[in-house]
Amino acid sequence: MTWVVGTGVMTGYAFGLSDVRVTFPGQHEKDCLQKIYPVGPFLAAAFAGSVQIGFKMVENLSQTLRLPENLPADEPVAWDPGWVAEHWPAQARQLFAAQPPQEQKGQSHIMLLGVHPTEHNGNPAWGRAEVYVFKSPEFQPVKAKPHELVAIGCGVQVPEFQSALQAVSSNNDRRMMMMQGEMGRIGGMGTMIAISLPKLLERHQPAGISSHLHLCWVLRGQVVIRTNDHRRDGNWSAWPIGPEFGTEDDANFKMPGIATSYAEFVGLCRESGQTTAGAIA
Repeated sequence: MTWVVGTGVMTGYAFGLSDVRVTFPGQHEKDCLQKIYPVGPFLAAAFAGSVQIGFKMVENLSQTLRLPENLPADEPVAWDPGWVAEHWPAQARQLFAAQPPQEQKGQSHIMLLGVHPTEHNGNPAWGRAEVYVFKSPEFQPVKAKPHELVAIGCGVQVPEFQSALQAVSSNNDRRMMMMQGEMGRIGGMGTMIAISLPKLLERHQPAGISSHLHLCWVLRGQVVIRTNDHRRDGNWSAWPIGPEFGTEDDANFKMPGIATSYAEFVGLCRESGQTTAGAIA
C-alpha cells in the first residue's frame, strides 16, 4: 500500500511526496521502495498499486519522453505536461492489459507532476505547475485543480487524511500559512507540507503507509528528490528547508535501505525471502 500526494504551487513548481512501504501477499509489510522518479525534463511520476506494473509505467514514460541526444545544448527543450497527459494513456492501457492477471488485480495508479516550459502564473518567473492522476484500466487523465492537493494509494481511504488534504486545498487561511514557507526561498511550501503530513501518519499509523517519505520538487530546469530525514530532539524537529538543501548529516530519523529500480527490488525480496509477485505499493 502507499500514499502519494501532489500539488501545483503558484510560485512555479509542482511538489509531490510518496512513502516507501510495500505490502506483500499475506499482509507482510516492509519499508523498502522509492516510488517517485524523474521521467523527463521538468517532469516526475509516482506510482501506487502493483510494484511490477508501476516500474513498467515509469520506464515507459521515461522512454517515451527521452529527448534526442543531438539537440543543441543552448536550446533547452521540455515537454508540455498537458500534451503528455493527453497522449500517454493509450500506451498505459496497452501496457497494463499485457500484464499478468495477478498484477492487474493490484491495479496501477500514476501521478504525473510537471511545469509548463513556457506558460506561467502571471509572473514570468513562475512556471505553471500541473499535476495529473491516471488510474487503471483506462488511465484517463484527471487534472488537479489550482491549489488542490491530490493523492493516490490507500491513504485516500483514511478520513483524517482526506480532511487534511481538503483543508490545504480549500481553506485559504491554511493555504496561506503553508505559502509562508516560500518567503525568501522557492520550494518552502513543499517542505511545510512534508513536515505536516508525517505528523498525521505518526498519530494514526495506518496499515500499509510509512512515515519515511521521498519529497519531490519539479521546477523549470530540474527535478529534485530527497528524503524526509530530519533531526529530532524531544518535541522539536529540525528540517532542511527547500529543495536546494541536502539531508541533515546527523539526522536521527533516517530512511532505511530502499530499492530504486525493479531489479534492486527483486534482489531485496530475494534476500528477505519475499516474492515480488503481487507486491503492492
